Amino acid sequence: MAYKIPSKEEIVNAIASCMSDYGVINSQHKLGDLVRKKIQEKEQLYHVSDERIRRLAVNHRLVDLELKYKEARGGRLPHKCPICGSKLNRLKNMTIDGGTVTLGYSCQTCKYWTGLNKNVPARYVFSSRR
Repeated sequence: MAYKIPSKEEIVNAIASCMSDYGVINSQHKLGDLVRKKIQEKEQLYHVSDERIRRLAVNHRLVDLELKYKEARGGRLPHKCPICGSKLNRLKNMTIDGGTVTLGYSCQTCKYWTGLNKNVPARYVFSSRR
């Protein structure tokens, strides 16, 4: 039995409905389960990943996002935001002699940030937009 992929609009509507029903959802997995259950009411064979749901919720500004981080050992710093896929901006500071130094990177869309030691999202808390 093959599964079907729901449209962006169907997912966005399901996210909005879940957020109005629950207000606060304290994990990406739980949000994914609730949204899948909502869209499967229309079509039983629909499937969508937690990551796609998260990115649509953030990029369509359907949720306020609170992030809990953990520091990753090794690995390269990301060039794109690991949460929403947007380009990261450098956080710079001026030195005493007039040069600049990079302190880290941040995302304007979802407020992800990392210092020179890579921060990895460990927990997402989604709440209804205020």
